[in-house]
Amino acid sequence: MNDEVKAWLKRSGHSRQWLADQCGVSIGTVNNWLSAGRKITGSPAKIIEQLMSGVPEINPRLDLKTFEKFQAKARSEGKTVDELIAELIKNAIKLLIFAAIITAVFLTSADVEKWTAELSKVLDTEPVATEGSRDIFWGE
Repeated sequence: MNDEVKAWLKRSGHSRQWLADQCGVSIGTVNNWLSAGRKITGSPAKIIEQLMSGVPEINPRLDLKTFEKFQAKARSEGKTVDELIAELIKNAIKLLIFAAIITAVFLTSADVEKWTAELSKVLDTEPVATEGSRDIFWGE
């Protein structure tokens, strides 16, 4: 696998430091894999396989243990990690808009309409609101 990784890095134009960042390891570890021929195992091997297969870059700020937790949770729900994270982001946005609505005393009706329209774009769904009310819900 090590020679394949070296060739792939060269073809893709990525550096060893970039690979280290993606795998959550040091540049020294990557050098050991690629120069000293040490076997790539565990999460880094999985991440490298995903990257080489064309899966988009993994955020280097997401540590491997957290990524593995997301993977396990996604599998248990029959989803991909991307689908799980997208769902979590949508739910976080819903909570943020809920918090904004709670503080709507400080918002004008135009502000609420503007945020509702923007969130509808992000959530890719239409809001449901009660006539004359500031209660807004997004359906799935």
